[in-house]
Amino acid sequence: MNRASQTMEVHGDVIALWEPDEGSGAGIAHLQEAGYDLERYRVIYRDMMGVWAEVLICKSPIVGFCTWGFRSLGGTKELSEALVLVHAVPRELAYNVARAEVGLPPKNGP
Repeated sequence: MNRASQTMEVHGDVIALWEPDEGSGAGIAHLQEAGYDLERYRVIYRDMMGVWAEVLICKSPIVGFCTWGFRSLGGTKELSEALVLVHAVPRELAYNVARAEVGLPPKNGP
């Protein structure tokens, strides 16, 4: 996908996304428009400083998929390292850690 300055690559079940001018929210919308099943893929995003993070995506019955938050991948600037680090934490655990950071209970917890 190339839209203006936007680039993405698919690596197995991970979509790597670069969007220095628009931000990750625009990228999620573009991925939906392109027909990607965002419940199947994990998405990583490289910011303007070149640092990778996992994009935590939520699904709303009103707006569809949207960016819920980000999970640090240790400050790495290497795509190959980001692809390894994203799988070091299962998706459900990544979301629950992010939820705990903002004071929310685990998604599947008591």
